[in-house]
Amino acid sequence: MKGEFALYTSLAILTEMAQTLEKKFGWQADKIAQLLKAISKVAPVIKTYPHLHVLADEPDNRILECAIEAKADFVVTGDRHLLSLNTFQNIAIVTLSNFLTTLQK
Repeated sequence: MKGEFALYTSLAILTEMAQTLEKKFGWQADKIAQLLKAISKVAPVIKTYPHLHVLADEPDNRILECAIEAKADFVVTGDRHLLSLNTFQNIAIVTLSNFLTTLQK
């Protein structure tokens, strides 16, 4: 249906997010835990296994693994390394603005 989508994440993605929020942005553990809990309420957490080595940045590979496991049509990102792929195994890799435009069609 027009304008509908499902959001997925994985334990690897949530772990990377928690580490980044703590190290780069100085978030406290309780604030991080609260955010991860909120995300996991709206996005199923998929179990994945590290196996892809497509991009040099390993966390980017975890995104691709999650997308494959979720049978995603899109990966929505601002990450330039992921965006440079354009597609991966028939999964479109797009910016948020392009995704929103697609949803409106």
